[in-house]
Amino acid sequence: MLARGNARRSADDDHLAASEIFRTLKEKPVLRNRLEELKKPSELIFVPPEFCSHEGIPITQTDTSAHKYLSRQYDSSDKHALLRLGVQEMDIEIFIEEVRRISTAEEHTMRSAPLHWHSRLASILLEQKRSTRNWNLIKQLKLIPLRDGRWVSGSDVGHHGHEIWFPNDDIGYELPTGLPWQLVADEAVRDRHRKGLFNALGVDQMDGKSVQGHYGASASNYYTVLSLANALEGMHADDRFAATLKLQDLLSQLIFMFRVKWRGTTDQSTLWVFDEHGSRRRGRDVYMDSTKPSAAKLLLRDRRRFHFLHPDIANAAGEDLGAWHHWLLSSVQVAIHPRLENMANPRSPKQFEMHSDFQYLLTGLPSKELLQLLRDNHVNYMRSFRLDERESKNSEPNLSRTKLVQRLASLSVRCLDGNLHQLSQTFLSLRELKEVAPGGCFPFVDVEHPDHPDWRYVLHPFGVGQTDSFDFYITCMRGWKAQDNPPLATIFRLLEYIQARSGEAKTQVKSVNHDIGFQNANATQRSI
Repeated sequence: MLARGNARRSADDDHLAASEIFRTLKEKPVLRNRLEELKKPSELIFVPPEFCSHEGIPITQTDTSAHKYLSRQYDSSDKHALLRLGVQEMDIEIFIEEVRRISTAEEHTMRSAPLHWHSRLASILLEQKRSTRNWNLIKQLKLIPLRDGRWVSGSDVGHHGHEIWFPNDDIGYELPTGLPWQLVADEAVRDRHRKGLFNALGVDQMDGKSVQGHYGASASNYYTVLSLANALEGMHADDRFAATLKLQDLLSQLIFMFRVKWRGTTDQSTLWVFDEHGSRRRGRDVYMDSTKPSAAKLLLRDRRRFHFLHPDIANAAGEDLGAWHHWLLSSVQVAIHPRLENMANPRSPKQFEMHSDFQYLLTGLPSKELLQLLRDNHVNYMRSFRLDERESKNSEPNLSRTKLVQRLASLSVRCLDGNLHQLSQTFLSLRELKEVAPGGCFPFVDVEHPDHPDWRYVLHPFGVGQTDSFDFYITCMRGWKAQDNPPLATIFRLLEYIQARSGEAKTQVKSVNHDIGFQNANATQRSI
């Protein structure tokens, strides 16, 4: 009995002595850190193997944090005693917090870390996908490197207009720069652990389907590059996007759209360009320098009032310059000749009016040059003057065309008689008409090479006479009246032509006879 009591007291004394030893050791610098410095146990962290590299180094150890990690001379067999001394054991919450610290306070250290370090980090974090709390913390970490050099977090992924994608090597084109959607850096995508983590954070593969889902690209444009080009056009529609555009980024975007053979789908292009003074402008408001006849460069010479394309854009395509210029004209809607049409009301896109640039020419350009402009660019201009027979005359487009025709038809133009006449009251100086008309006092419109076949097509909508019609002979009679001694034989011949073409217009013929002062012409003709 006495022996058992002594043994119990001895064990208690030993326990007390051990506890006292542990209390003393807790307050003393008795353990070594990774720098082999002595530290108090409470100042150190024990890192289990699951948070270390394959070489046994803590994943989160850096030059500034090595002092708080326990020396590698202590292993897992010492864990229980170390924890009793007050050493802290790293768990996933501490690990995530350490990664957050590195990604913010030691940004350069993380970004310059070797690829195997990032791979190990990704594999550890990916295991926390099922933990809502930890996963939300991981989403805030800037772990995703982009091709443009920036690093972003999982919370940045999926914001509309700021999508982040894995690159698609099958696209076959160099992707444009300066866009709100970005691609993950290639070296990060090549590692399966990093790619798995980024995919879990919401990064998708860049393909037609993903772009279609984000931007609503139509099924007919389901292919990847066309979907990207359509998405790019949609971004250009946003004025806020344009405000951040730089010339080189814009060039990259336009060249991409050109290379993938993107074509505009509306009559009002939204694409931006830079003018020669460095200002951002819609392509539809800018001209391109050209040596073509009647080009805007030759007619709109005030280059502060009228805007011309930046030369870096105009000359961007190298050997494909001809195709590049054609694309700028057709899809970006840059123009070579002065613009004729302008949308009258954004709410009624089919309704148009005369463009202010063309109105400027009506008042500042000699009529001969203006009419030459119409002929030189008749392929584009005449669509604005000729009614579309497939539509009603009262449709908005046809009413707009009618107004343009009336505006031009009423224009005062210089004629070969030296006077100004309303365009609709003039005639084209064709050889067969000049043989009949009185020279020097007839309203033949002054144009270059009047026998050129395009003039008939160009001037017809404005009522310019081109045949020996009733109106032509009436005008001839009035012209001959201005002569001092008009030849009677010519007068009689004109009267015969007039009577042959207007049997039903007896009143008008009598009026003509009276107006020109040849009341007895018919009697004289009969006597002859």
